[in-house]
Amino acid sequence: AALSPGVDLNDVGFLSRGDLVEWGAEVKGYYLRPWGPFLRWDLSLETEIDWNYDGTRLQTSSDLSFWGDTPTSGRVHVHLGREFASMDDGDVRRGGPVIERRSEVWAHGFATTDPGRLLSFNVRPDVRHGANGDSWSRSLRIGAEYRPLPSVWLSVTPEYERRRNDAQWVDRIDETVDGGAVPHYVYGELDSEILDLSTRARLSFTPDLSVELFLQPFVAIGDFRRFKELLEPETYRFAPYDLGDSRDFHRRSLKSNLVLRWEFRPGSLLYVVWAQSRSARLQDVDRGDLQLRPLRRLGSAFTDDGSNVFLTKVSYWLPM
Repeated sequence: AALSPGVDLNDVGFLSRGDLVEWGAEVKGYYLRPWGPFLRWDLSLETEIDWNYDGTRLQTSSDLSFWGDTPTSGRVHVHLGREFASMDDGDVRRGGPVIERRSEVWAHGFATTDPGRLLSFNVRPDVRHGANGDSWSRSLRIGAEYRPLPSVWLSVTPEYERRRNDAQWVDRIDETVDGGAVPHYVYGELDSEILDLSTRARLSFTPDLSVELFLQPFVAIGDFRRFKELLEPETYRFAPYDLGDSRDFHRRSLKSNLVLRWEFRPGSLLYVVWAQSRSARLQDVDRGDLQLRPLRRLGSAFTDDGSNVFLTKVSYWLPM
């Protein structure tokens, strides 16, 4: 696949970036008879290499993936991979340089019980570890779905992530030397924690009338330890840098939507929507603000400043 630097497809869907050339290969095998605890399973081996249009290699990876279906309609997934050393141009769009990307290994999994049961569960662990040992991440998502009646559905999915980044982009600071500007590309060692609690619910009064809820409080905190300057682009060599201020952060948000859907005649629909958006970004972050305290932080997201939007939409099917 190839995406030119100026490509823009956001009118028809989400595009994370352009300026990318991708090459990949995959070998996959299936075993469609019962084997051990599985009714059937498949195993695949994949490799991928990415470049930008300047010819800079952005990724070289290999991974091994396993999917298995159990006799109780559950699924199990194990995914192991390795990212080899390459370059990272993600900071260029923020005024930074191309920087060397260290190699890392990662593993993530997925397991779910029978989704057709009254109560079902799923779990998604993820682990990443850099080759130098200074960058790593751990995350865990646990989901529960409850269906007491065909007309009632509730899903709750908490997710927690803890991450350490040995070289997190901070800022470009230009210093005037002999009448010219000398850029300093500043990075920091960042310890961060992220917690969100996504809740979805649906209540159907009749096949034509239903109410749906989406609710997501979110908290992210970050503690910068040491700042350092990249000595040369396309390397991973740094020197200590005295930034002179704190870049620690504490951010909260709440996104929610409540939607009433009524099909008042075949093909004709009325939507009534209440959308709420709240957020807070603390300016002076102290040590207490860098403690996660899950219940307190998520609860605060419901009282932060925000906006409420009410809207309606009607579509009418004309019999022609």
